[in-house]
Amino acid sequence: MSRTYFWIDDYGHPVKIDGDIKKLEMSEKKDKMQYESVTMTKLPKDIRISNQSAGQSGDRNFERSPRGEIIEYSSSSQRRFEMVARNVCDKLGVFITLTYPMSYPMNGTLVKSHLHLFLIYLQRKGYQYLWTLEFQERGAPHFHVLVDKHIPHQWVAKTWYEIVGSKDEKHLKAGTKVEAVRDRSRMGWYITSYMKKWQQKIVPEEYRKVGRFWGRSRKLLEIRKEIYYGYTKPMNLFRKQQRVFRKWTLSKTKNWKKKKFKNPYVMKNACLNIVKADVIGKILYDKNIHTYITDSDSLGLS
Repeated sequence: MSRTYFWIDDYGHPVKIDGDIKKLEMSEKKDKMQYESVTMTKLPKDIRISNQSAGQSGDRNFERSPRGEIIEYSSSSQRRFEMVARNVCDKLGVFITLTYPMSYPMNGTLVKSHLHLFLIYLQRKGYQYLWTLEFQERGAPHFHVLVDKHIPHQWVAKTWYEIVGSKDEKHLKAGTKVEAVRDRSRMGWYITSYMKKWQQKIVPEEYRKVGRFWGRSRKLLEIRKEIYYGYTKPMNLFRKQQRVFRKWTLSKTKNWKKKKFKNPYVMKNACLNIVKADVIGKILYDKNIHTYITDSDSLGLS
């Protein structure tokens, strides 16, 4: 993850600064209780904007509640997965399926240890991946793993067979499947369609410690953070560019469930998620409208 810092001048224009705002706090002209900030997390196709008012950039030592045990596949997890899939679908082109033999474990800890070992082997061979967990009609867990380049089916079958330790020749021959996705432009739809099969996300009653339903390799998703600081009046000029994106996002997310923020230091409308920012960015670029949110470098339009 790369970070870039900017200071907003009196005319609402960003000026790049070296290092964090801590260098500006040392100056007598800059009081940390007076400036505001905007943090943009830029993904290949989505952008998340977080606004922070004056005085909020100080102490935020509030206690977060401990994360509870995962017992089901939630709608919020579905939305996060769709966000990741949207931004990495162009990199993935091979679809792997990993199944268990006739006898299979019903303990999520053991099942995830099998998957974890398989993913370690993929990392050692230089693969980037995105995996999902599902359940068959018989109640057995199985995994879908998408990788970024060709992988031999024989290696996948032998590796998974040895990890599971089934000692069943039928499982060696039919326990795995490797498919190449022909049209990568439809990869995002292909991935999310699998994850929307809610009947395969229902956890059997006898299954324990299901854990996470999906995950990715650390370097698969490219993330760039841009942090802007400034005083109230210049920041108001700077934030005017968010209006067109806020209207765009609201039009694309009318059917989304609205939930209140649990963070007491973030206002209700402080965060803005721009879905498919590359699309609106291309439209604005073609009309010769340039904004700091979707610049030509981040969208590859230069």
